[in-house]
Order: sequence, then C-alpha cells, then structure tokens
Amino acid sequence: RAQAGAMEFLATFGVAAKDIFDYNRENYSFDAEQRLQRELMRLDLQCTRFEMFREDIRDLVELTVGKMEMYHLVGALFLEKTVALYCEGRIKEQVPPFLLALYYMSVAAGYAYLVLAVWLSMYASICSHSFGVRLLTRFVRLPIPGAAQLDSINARLGDFEQQRMQMLRVPFVGNKQEWKRRQVLSTVSEDPDDNAQVLGVQEDFLGKGDVPLGATDHIMKATTQLPGKHVQLYRRLQNKWQCYDAYARVSMALGTNNILLAFTFYLVDVTLIEFEAPSATYTLIAVFQFTALALCYIDIAKLGHVTVLLMQALPTAACFIAAISANVADKEMQEEEHITAIHHTLVPQCRYRLAPLCFFLIALWFECLLRTAWPSNDGASLPRKFRAVLFLDVFEDAGVTLEEAEGQTATNLFGMHGGRHRKKPLLTVKLARDADDALFSAHSAVRRWEAVPAGMSDAQRTDLANLRKEINVWRNALNAEAAHRAGKRGIADAALLLELDERPWNELSEQEQEDDPHAHSLIGPFHHSDNRGHSSYYYSVENYNFVFRVPEGAKILTFEDLKEEVAHAEEQVRTVVDGEGGMGSAAYTSGGESDATDSDDRSSDDEGPSPSRALRGRARSVDRPPH
Repeated sequence: RAQAGAMEFLATFGVAAKDIFDYNRENYSFDAEQRLQRELMRLDLQCTRFEMFREDIRDLVELTVGKMEMYHLVGALFLEKTVALYCEGRIKEQVPPFLLALYYMSVAAGYAYLVLAVWLSMYASICSHSFGVRLLTRFVRLPIPGAAQLDSINARLGDFEQQRMQMLRVPFVGNKQEWKRRQVLSTVSEDPDDNAQVLGVQEDFLGKGDVPLGATDHIMKATTQLPGKHVQLYRRLQNKWQCYDAYARVSMALGTNNILLAFTFYLVDVTLIEFEAPSATYTLIAVFQFTALALCYIDIAKLGHVTVLLMQALPTAACFIAAISANVADKEMQEEEHITAIHHTLVPQCRYRLAPLCFFLIALWFECLLRTAWPSNDGASLPRKFRAVLFLDVFEDAGVTLEEAEGQTATNLFGMHGGRHRKKPLLTVKLARDADDALFSAHSAVRRWEAVPAGMSDAQRTDLANLRKEINVWRNALNAEAAHRAGKRGIADAALLLELDERPWNELSEQEQEDDPHAHSLIGPFHHSDNRGHSSYYYSVENYNFVFRVPEGAKILTFEDLKEEVAHAEEQVRTVVDGEGGMGSAAYTSGGESDATDSDDRSSDDEGPSPSRALRGRARSVDRPPH
C-alpha cells in the first residue's frame, strides 16, 4: 500500500511537472515571438528615423545648392547686360569726362561684384554638395542590422533548455519570470576605430523618439538644442562654405545696386547730352534710385530705415549733382547739315566745379557698403546685416531671431540704434517673451517654497509673502500692458487670456508639475538645533518629505535664489512696460498717471512689432496654464 501511495504521488507530481513545463514552454514561445516582433519593429523604425535624418541633410544642403544655382543664372544674365553696357552702351555725343568716368566706374563695380557672386556661389554649391554627400555616405547611414544582431533576436526552442529552474516555475509564485538570452559572438575588431563602425548587438538608435510637432514658441527664437547629432555634424561642415554662400548673396545685392547706378548715369548721358531733355533726366534718376532704395530696404535687415535712406541718398545726390552740373554747363550752338535744327554741344574747356563732390559721395557710399557687409564678431564671421544671410542661419546659432531678420530691430552702421534716438528700448516679441518666462520661473519658485509645510522662520515667511505680492504686482503689470496695447489694436477680449494662476503646488496636474522650470529641485536649507547639535535639511516638493542627506547632483533652490528670480522678473517686466509706447511701471506700481504718448499709433516701422504680436509673445497662457 505504501508503494502504491508513493507511485500515485510520483505520478501526480510528474503530471503536474509536465503541465508546469508545458505552461512555461508555451510562455517562452509566446514571449520569444513578441520580442521578435518588437525587435523587428524597432529595426524598421530605426531605418525610418535615419531616413528622416538623411532627408534633413538633403534639405539643409539644398538650402545652399538650390539658391546658388539660381544665383548662377541671375548672375550670368546680369553679366551679359554689363558687357552689353561696355560694348554697346556708347555715347555718340561729347560727354563730360567726369560723367563718363562715373558711368564706367559704376559698370566696373557692378561687373566685379557680379563676378564675385557667380564665383562664390559656384564654390559654395560645389563645396556644400560635396560635404553633404560625405555626410550621407560616411556618417548618416541607415542602421541595417548585421548577421550577429539578427541572430541575437532569433530565439530557438533549444534556448529554452538553458532556462534551468525557470522551466518549472510555478505560476503566481516567486518573482517575475525572466528568460536568459543566448550569448551571440559578434565579429568585432580589436581596433577601437573599427568598432565605431560596427553595429552593436543590442544597440538602440530610437532614443526618446521624435514628436510630430515642435513647440510653437521655438519658431520665432533661437533653438536651445539642435535636433540631433546629424545636424551637429552638418553645422561643423557648414563652416567650410557658409562664408562663400553668405558673401555670394551680398555680392549679388551690391552688384545689382551698382548696375542700377550705372544705368542711371547712362541715361543721364543719353537724355541730357544727346536728347537735351533735363526733365526726363531728373525723372529717370528718381525712378532708378527709388528702385535701388527699395532693394536696399529688402536686402538690409538690421539697419534702421532712416540709416538706409541716408546711405542710399549718397549715390542719388551724386546723380543729381552730375546732371545739374552738365545741364548748367556752357554750351555752343551747332547747326546740323541737311537738318533744319540747332544742336547744343558742351564747350570742351568747360569746368565742372561740383564734379569732385560726385566722386566723394560715391566713395563715401562704398565705405558705407563696406561697413554694412563687414563680417560679424562671432565665430561664423558672416555679414549679418543682410537679410538673406540671416535666413541662411536656420538654427539661429548666433542668437539672431526672425524678428531681427525681418527688420523689426534696427542698428546703424556703427552698431547703435538706428532711426530716431530713443531713450526707451523698442518693444519686441523677444523682450515680451523674456519677461513672461522670467515671471513664470519666479512664480514657480515662489510656489515651490509655499509648498513647504514647516521649517521656515518667521522672517522667511514674511519675506515669502512679500515676494508673492511682488510677483502678483508685476504679473498684473505685464498683463495690463498687454491688454493696453491689444486694446489700441482693437482686441477687446485680450484680458480674458491673461488670468493669474493662484493654484498651489498640490492642485497642479502631473504634467504641469513636470513642466515646472525648477522641477525636482530641493527647497532649503532649513536649520534645526537641539541638545544633540545643529543640523540642516531640505524639502522635496515632489515626494512630500524632508531630506537630510542631499543626493549627488541634486539641484537646490535656496531662498537667495528665490529673491534673485523675483528681482530678475521685475527687471524684465520693467523693460517691457517702460519701453517705447509703454504705459510706464509707475502706472502699475504706484497708481500714477501714465505718460504714454500716441506713439503706439505710429507705424510698426518706428516701434518694432505690433502690440498684438507682443501680446501673443507674453500671453503664453494660451499654450500653457496661466501663471
């Protein structure tokens, strides 16, 4: 009977062990299939991601190659017209020598600039395309898996035999079931340089993934982080041709302006000397020089409109002085044979006393062009006063925003503010956004300190309450300034978007807490003294507990840091409300009368961006919770 019981027990144990073995074997097959599908999807997504990287490189290279090819065509057409002026644009009548010199000098300058534009654009196109191909063929490659990597994700049922005790794991008992993976030998060279080119067996290139839409507030300001390593490699190589690209664009602009000046002098010679039509001469001078002025406004971004106008007035004045000098010069009458008409010709010995002034004005104009095209002081050394060059910097590494590229901030040739001599700074979207960011950071810091349940002294609590009042005052000031400027533009409901956020820390959502600029910063230090001595500790707002030992690398938000945050926010808001067209900080802090003028009604050319744009820059409560 004992043997029968033992046999029955062994049979029962064997059946149970077989069921457990089959259960674990089925689990292993299921997990292996799921892991295989996941790994195959990961490899496919990696290839898709790197295809996007390669497309980024092509787009960045096309930014130079496409524009330079267009410059080739336009430059060649302009060079053809320049040669036509030299060969066919001859004046049949006797022309004053100074007029002829001004004409041919303008043609020569235009020809020189256009040759530079064609040559520089050709070099930039070849160089950028060559380095783009180098990036695509040597660095940014598709992560195609090798045999070792495919072998590592290809599980076999024979690998189940290596699981040992996991083969008989009882369900719902013990720890989480984890399978041992097969060791795969990969052919990796001993040379570290060769290893950099070998795809690791478990290497993952997906990173944190890519979001379909970026932050909208990054469109109009410089990027703080480049999109990826492939862009960093491109930026390093771009230094080898971006100067050629930039100065090709500048040379095209200057060459076009000189060609317009040459046409002006040519028409002065023809209409005034040959056809004796002074009214037509002055009209054509005005038309061509106004066209040149319009091109200057389009090409030059960071100079004030008044500065550009004064600079372009130099060649215009030279044209009018030359025309007036030739018109009032002594002439003698000659009768044409077989024609019943009298023709006036200039006296050969006539003196043109204002002629040197024309050459001086042209020389001064070239000096202004030289200063305008002077390279910047940063590492790129680019002529950043030209709008075409500013838009070349798509990542805005030099800190030049699109507002500056669009000409909404102005400096003169010597780096000072152009236009009127203002004592107040221009209000730009960047200033308004900086003020809003500073207030948001200071408000978040105050809110974190207010979340501390205990440990603050009475003096700290009093100071914290005062800091909270200051934050509310300056937030109200910024919102009122935004509503004031929006109201002048007819936006009556702007104040509805600018409500104060009085919620404490524990009422914020998890996403709002994660977006806090001081997230995971410890609050303190706080001090405690007793019979055992003196100790310092901190408070973790996220974990709702006190910390007596600060982890390595942890950020700390001290009370002094809090005061600096509030002071910085006050400074930024004062810059906005005391700026051009602002109501003034006294109107918000002391209730005084505003000394605002009607400057808001002036054109946007005088005061930078319109208040409605500044309102959107400040009212970030539309994109994130109000603060």
